[in-house]
Amino acid sequence: MVATAGRIVSPMPAIVAEILVKVGDTVKAGQELLILECMKVQRPIVSSTPGIVQAIKVELGQAVESGTTLLELTPA
Repeated sequence: MVATAGRIVSPMPAIVAEILVKVGDTVKAGQELLILECMKVQRPIVSSTPGIVQAIKVELGQAVESGTTLLELTPA
């Protein structure tokens, strides 16, 4: 699943399996930001544009619903 700069939301109900970035990180287009797990299938959330991580709104192991804000990314 591809995320664009701005408010990154969960595309489905899932568990946060991995958080691959931290606040202040500069990310590249195509870089994985975090991994969601749904029914034992892991799905990466990937940035479509370069940006800077402004906030991470979830914790490892947290259950999220579709539309839950995962993180905030501003354009680089």
